[in-house]
Amino acid sequence: MDALEDAVTVLDADGRIVMANAAAATLMGAGSVERLVATPMAELWKRFALYDADGRPLAERDVPSLRARDGERNPPPMLVRRVDRTSGEQRWLLAKRSILQDDGNRSGLAMYLTEDVTAVKRAELGQRLLAEAGRLLSSALDFDATLQQVAQQTIPAFADWCGIELPGPGGYLHLAAVAHLEPAKMALAHRLRALHPVHVDDESAVPGVLRTGAPVRIDNIDAERVRAAAVDEEHRELLEALGLSALLIVPLRSGDDVLGALTLVASQPHRRFDDADQEVAEALAQRIADALRNARLLRDRAEIANALSAGLRPEPSPVLPGCEVAAVYRPAGEDVQAGGDFYDVIDAPAGSIVVMATSSARAPRRPR
Repeated sequence: MDALEDAVTVLDADGRIVMANAAAATLMGAGSVERLVATPMAELWKRFALYDADGRPLAERDVPSLRARDGERNPPPMLVRRVDRTSGEQRWLLAKRSILQDDGNRSGLAMYLTEDVTAVKRAELGQRLLAEAGRLLSSALDFDATLQQVAQQTIPAFADWCGIELPGPGGYLHLAAVAHLEPAKMALAHRLRALHPVHVDDESAVPGVLRTGAPVRIDNIDAERVRAAAVDEEHRELLEALGLSALLIVPLRSGDDVLGALTLVASQPHRRFDDADQEVAEALAQRIADALRNARLLRDRAEIANALSAGLRPEPSPVLPGCEVAAVYRPAGEDVQAGGDFYDVIDAPAGSIVVMATSSARAPRRPR
């Protein structure tokens, strides 16, 4: 077993570790194989918080070793996100088992091979998030709804809740999108912002990111820190109800402009954000910011085109005796929103004058 890079442990029918290799001792932070074997499983459980692939906390009965001990002989491999309760370090572990039976066909020893797939899993999750966000943002018809979908994509792999904030009227921040691991708490986030609006000039974290363009990462947010940040008792209760354990805020930067902020929050105890999380968050924020800038450019172009078209259109056509006058004013080309052609019908004393002029990228030829 010592020749294997993956962690190997052997448990008896009572769930005690009776054999392990050096990789298992390192993975469990035991220091040595002897110390790992001597450590009760209950104490090991106290060191780490375990979550399934969907971010739900795992109970002791959900662990493959105990499921096998209770009679489930062939539990499938289980992917677990393990968080060190002291350091906040996250690891993705794939646990596989092999059950050894005694002469009475009863489960005896169980050997577990645990593969550390942290690098592969985090790369996979990051690529999937960025690809899906890119797809949503590139095909957005309703940009507000798309921002909500993008925020939802971060839950639960990267955060327990996510917010996207944009400067709004009067300099107050607008919570454009919010997603939470517990959907019922999304209403709490909107209520919190409605009761306690945040201005871009405030001295809190998100306005600071908007002003400086520098990301902010805060770990170990405890009850005392929440009380210090609350402006009143109701504010404190709302913050505690949402849950705050760690915070990562990155700017929505497009070019030299900061258009808003992306906030990722960990509410589960012991969960933290690290450099890898920040790298993915900044890449996601870049995509959101570029899409936001493009959406604003399209909106501004449409408004200018409508204004130009309205200015070019003549007054309603006059009523001419014996004639019906009708006109269609439509830009030529799918990507053209403002037409440059001009028309008019003029009722003059000597008769009716019809005027039509067309714009062209080529200058007219000089008569010879």
